[in-house]
Formats: sequence, structure tokens, C-alpha cells
Amino acid sequence: MGSEMCVRDGYGNNARAILDLFRETYPGHKDAGVLYMNDRFNGFMVPSRLLEAMNSYGGTGYQYVQAYVYPMFGGVVPIHTASCIPFWFRNTQMISSWIAGDEETANRVADQMAGALISFAHTGAPSQNGLDWEAWTADNGAVMVFDTESAVRYHHDDELFKLMAESKIEQ
Repeated sequence: MGSEMCVRDGYGNNARAILDLFRETYPGHKDAGVLYMNDRFNGFMVPSRLLEAMNSYGGTGYQYVQAYVYPMFGGVVPIHTASCIPFWFRNTQMISSWIAGDEETANRVADQMAGALISFAHTGAPSQNGLDWEAWTADNGAVMVFDTESAVRYHHDDELFKLMAESKIEQ
């Protein structure tokens, strides 16, 4: 009930619907994680707008979300800006206290992310053996979700962010 009350403070009567969509979008994540979501529809970082522009000029783009939640602080606080760097460069030994107790999963995610980066550098596409990564288009909304089970998902959080944007209570 505590998470719903906090979500209600920011999003009013749509708190329950937002929590339900969050659970569907990020299965296995703690409800408090929704409180850390960035508004990619109205925020300064709108990857789809950048990708649409790239596509309009004939370019190809790939979108990702690192949804893996560090076990520190009881697994409540998700990754924030630039915290994915140790995963892209396979340097999880530099954040050993952050991943303590979940090293196997963290290292698997790091292997996937670093492998995608290496593949992208070699081929121009981040797909790798066992992890296909489709290029983003406005129609497919393909996003690689790096998590305990990584996979490309399509328009996976569009409804969640749309409802959050529509429901946000200005403070």
C-alpha cells in the first residue's frame, strides 16, 4: 500500500493503473521502482524522437533500457544515469559492492551488454549469438530490455509512460 500512496501523490487517481502497468512492463520488479521512472515522453531524453530523426535521414538506430536492478538497498533503487557504464565495458569488478549477492546475474547482463557493444563495433548491429536485437522503427518500437531475462520488446513501456504523462500532478 505504501508504494500506491506515493504514486498517488504524483499521479492521483491513476496510481493503481500505473502500478498495474509497471508490474506488467517490468515483471519481478518491486513496486517502488515506478517512483524512479523517467518520463521519456516529456523529459529531456526522448530516444524515440532522436530515432525518428535518424530514420528520416536513412539512418538506423537501436534503443535499450537497462532494467536490471542492483541488489544494493534491497533491490529498490534502479540504475540511474551512467550506472550502465560498468556493464557496457564489462567492468563489474569495479562495482562489486553494488552487485554483491547477485554477481551471477549482473555478470550475465554485463556479458550481454558488452557483447552487443563489440558486435555493434564490428558489424554495425548489436545482435549477438543468443540475443537478437532488432533496429528501432516507429512502427515496431523495438527496445532491448537488459534485465534478469534480456530480450527485445516492442512498445513495451509506451502505455505506462503515456498514462504517467497524462496523470502527472504538477507540484
